[in-house]
Amino acid sequence: MSIYLHDRTCECDLPVMVLTSWRHTNPARRFLVCPNRYKPVRKKCEFWDWYDPEMDSDWYSSDVHPLNPQQRTNLGQEGNREWMIGQLEAELGENKMELQKTLSKLTFWKSTFFAFAVCMCLILAVK
Repeated sequence: MSIYLHDRTCECDLPVMVLTSWRHTNPARRFLVCPNRYKPVRKKCEFWDWYDPEMDSDWYSSDVHPLNPQQRTNLGQEGNREWMIGQLEAELGENKMELQKTLSKLTFWKSTFFAFAVCMCLILAVK
């Protein structure tokens, strides 16, 4: 099953196809090609570009490449989950800080209102 990116086109003006490299140097790294690249057509498009960024460590090549395709998929999904957990933890920290600020403001206004109410009661009691 092929995946196409409809927001990017090749020199033939066709949506590019997303493929996955399983070479030892770039295992599980996706790249883009023209859908006509592997078809015997008169005009051959040479469009090719990386879709995923380059991995910055060798562990990926040495550990991922020997895995079977299902293990590779599971590892990719696990990496995505770990990234998402990191994003959610960061967002949770920001939300906690915002909640603390809101609680501080609420405490201030509650104290201010109470002091105002006491003052009003004293003024009305004096009259």
